Order: sequence, then structure tokens, then C-alpha cells
Amino acid sequence: MATHTTQDIWYDIATLANENLKFQKPINPKPSFFTHHPYAPVEQVTYLEVREWIDALNKLSAQGQPELTNLIDGHKNGDIYRLPSVNEFEYVLRNQGLVTTENLPFKDDSTTIDAHTWNINNSGGRTHMVADKMPIIVNGKKFFDLFGNVRHFTDTQVLAENANRVLKGYVAAQGTSFASLSEKIGFSSVDAVPVNIRSRHIGFRLVRNIRE
Repeated sequence: MATHTTQDIWYDIATLANENLKFQKPINPKPSFFTHHPYAPVEQVTYLEVREWIDALNKLSAQGQPELTNLIDGHKNGDIYRLPSVNEFEYVLRNQGLVTTENLPFKDDSTTIDAHTWNINNSGGRTHMVADKMPIIVNGKKFFDLFGNVRHFTDTQVLAENANRVLKGYVAAQGTSFASLSEKIGFSSVDAVPVNIRSRHIGFRLVRNIRE
């Protein structure tokens, strides 16, 4: 979760899955709109495609595929991966709940915002290599692009306006992208998006389940 999932990792996992797992339809190894850098975040994938890719990753992990240890930092055979929830991601954004206001640590300084995020003012209208901006430090760990570059899918379902039923066919997307206005960067950047939407502004992060 330290960075968005990159195009090279998506490609390598998709290739391994297509070679070692049986699918009715192979995973597209190169889905992204932007192709200028392999370490740019993967985008233009739907939530459903991301779930399929993660399911394939978990099957490869269960098989003990040795290549995974070179692709994912700290990976161990049998590790299980998933998407974060909205609450989990906000917990990280808020420094484990210590930030209780709506003001980001760098919100009031445009120079500092640009140092931490890719946004409409500095991105040139495209994504950039992950971890190329200053990180936010949470409990001694570095997290990059928590705001900017691309938004990310979560595994949080969306409630209808009356809040008593799940809005079918939608999921929560969180964060901001390379095209976001700097004044829009904040904790409350969550929207309902269709599970089959394909956008150059949305990618995803992985969460690894803690082993007991």
C-alpha cells in the first residue's frame, strides 16, 4: 500500500496468471492509457478487472510461485492480498487517527502541495512514476502518492441516498488524480463509481492481510 500498483507489476502478474492459471478470458497485461513509464500506476482498469487480477495474484501466492518474491516487497508464499476499505485508507491518511481536522499537513502551502502530489498544476496532464514525490510518514513508514497521480478503487460498497440498501454496481473510489485541482485535495475525496468504469484517473493499491 506504500504506492499505487504499477504497470510493470500488473504486467508481470497478468503474464504469470495467463501462463499458469486457466481463464476463459486472459487478463490484459497492458491495459493502461498512459504508457510512458513502467513504474507509472496502472490505470484504465475496471474494478471487476482489478478483483480478477487480485484473485489471480492470491492463487499464484497459494501455489508458491517463486517470482512473486521478486515482484512484491516482503512477499511470502501464501500471502493474501486485497483492496483497502475507505476507512482503512482514511486511517492511514489521518496518521492512525491522530489528525482530527479536515486540514492536511501541507494544505495551506501550494509549494508543499506540489512537493507531495501530482495535480493539475504540475502533472502536465498525465500520470508519473510512483514514489517520485515526497512521502507522508505514518508510524515511521513512508506512503507515496496518497493524494494525486491516480485515484484508487476501494472494496467499500456504496449506500443509496436513503442509506438503507447497497447501491448495486457501484464501489467507492478514493483520493485525487493528476488532473485534480489542488484546492480539492483533502480527506473527503470519495465518490461512487460504476464497477465497470474504465478511467485513466483511477488505479488501485494493494493491502496484504496480516498473518496471525
